[in-house]
Amino acid sequence: MRFTATQSTGTIQFAQTTAAATLMLDQILIAPTTSPLVSEVPLVAGAYYYRHEFSYAGDPAHTVLSLRHFWDDGAIVYLNGQELTRVNLPDGAVSHETLAPIAIGDPSWSTPLTFDGSLLRKGRNVIAVEVHPAKISDTDMAFGLELTATETPVPPDQVRVGVVINELERVGAPVQLIELFNGGDVPVLLSSLQLRVRDTLAVLPDEMLAVGGFATVQVDVEPNPSDLIVLSELTTGDVLDAMHAAPTRLARVPDGVGAFYNEAEMSLGAANQVPLEDAIVINEIMYHAPPRYALPAEPPTFAAQPLVKLDAVWRYNDTGEALPTGWAQTTHAIGGNWNSGPGLLGFETGPVIEPGIGTTLAGSKFTYYFETDFEVTAAMLAATDEFQFQHAIDDGAIFYLNGSEVYRFNMPEGDVTSTTRSNTAINNAELSSIVPLAKEAFQVGVNRLSVEVHQSSLASSDMIFGALLLAAQIVDPALPPTPFVENEREWIELYNRSDREVDLGHWALANAIEYEFPSGTKMGPGDYLLVTNDPASLRDDYPAAKIVGPFRGQLANSNEHIRL
Repeated sequence: MRFTATQSTGTIQFAQTTAAATLMLDQILIAPTTSPLVSEVPLVAGAYYYRHEFSYAGDPAHTVLSLRHFWDDGAIVYLNGQELTRVNLPDGAVSHETLAPIAIGDPSWSTPLTFDGSLLRKGRNVIAVEVHPAKISDTDMAFGLELTATETPVPPDQVRVGVVINELERVGAPVQLIELFNGGDVPVLLSSLQLRVRDTLAVLPDEMLAVGGFATVQVDVEPNPSDLIVLSELTTGDVLDAMHAAPTRLARVPDGVGAFYNEAEMSLGAANQVPLEDAIVINEIMYHAPPRYALPAEPPTFAAQPLVKLDAVWRYNDTGEALPTGWAQTTHAIGGNWNSGPGLLGFETGPVIEPGIGTTLAGSKFTYYFETDFEVTAAMLAATDEFQFQHAIDDGAIFYLNGSEVYRFNMPEGDVTSTTRSNTAINNAELSSIVPLAKEAFQVGVNRLSVEVHQSSLASSDMIFGALLLAAQIVDPALPPTPFVENEREWIELYNRSDREVDLGHWALANAIEYEFPSGTKMGPGDYLLVTNDPASLRDDYPAAKIVGPFRGQLANSNEHIRL
């Protein structure tokens, strides 16, 4: 619940509305909250009215409105005197006493509502809002509104331009001619404009240029390549259009709004006609080739031959006898306290890994002793790259090979006795990961693997022992880690989509990067051609591809114009 404090100190009383309910006072938190309200207005009986003026310079026909509101309880929004939307109010006419059908407890900002710009005006606009309570004696009211206008750009083919430069003679021509075109909505007096080439102003005739009309102007100065030719208003100096002089004739296609293209002959006073070569297209752009990602080191893979299996037969002592230190240096024959049986060996009330318990042992002992023999031939020892073993132990164990300790699991360091406990209790034994053993610990002929298994407690309800010993040969060697390497290679792929051969001699790629195709570069029907900054490495990866380069410059990752 929420309430407004009217004094800095006071008493709060709590009461239960349900007799059977339990009120936990330690679960009640009273804390101040930050109000989103900025301006406080006095409460009235009935509706509240707000209005705001704003100016809009965009085109309402290409505008979408987005409205978010924050109010308590209902409201109607008007734009320039027309209803834009209503929320939580009945349809039809409303008055000062009209009530919202639903009371809003804690208002929050709504999700955006979208509208077209039909009620919007270019210039001055008025937005008005009437907020209605849910009851005449309502003790709270809130209002906030956010209106956003998003204008969509007009498509280029729908843009109406004024007077622009439409055609340019090449630099070095005997007579320098410039054609103007009126793409606007009204005729324009040419003498109200000025055309500047470097520091020279061309004289424009005192005549009207009709809508859609052409005018040819001769300039008395020869521009240099890349000189800027500027068309502007005579009185204000506002620039209407500008274009760089070039060594080739240039013409807009379509007139007034299109891009400039090279043309063979000027078409002064008439629509520009430039035959376009559309057989060759930019088919693919690789502006950021994938890097070589860092890879972790990979261990070798092995082919393994088992020497001792999990179900191998072991000699064991489960009597609780305290064998002396160095017991593993001696072979123990079956008889007396020593018996034999297949693995796994032990006892368990829970789940057991495969192959299951092959020999059940006596319980309530701290330490159990095991040993088994296996043979290693000279050829096997020479061919083995690594001896490996895995174990299933509950709870801890020390492993000996030919009387010498080679590994201990879940056991304390230092000397141990028959009453030494494992570090921790193991709930259910699992097959361990591979443990490598040094080749030097093995010998040609009979070898003996001895193990003492220790419990964490005499009251332990389980004990499991099993071991798997392998002679492994490396099949695939280990691989070192590879670092991250950035790939600076870029390329642009061209495609001939026509049914004829195209000679690219004297063609070029420009703007984003620069490359001039050498004479004799040709693309047959359906051919692909890669233009790259690193042709040598690209040929290594794609020896069958047709590749040229290197180009100059570097491709950006976005917002870039590539011109062929």
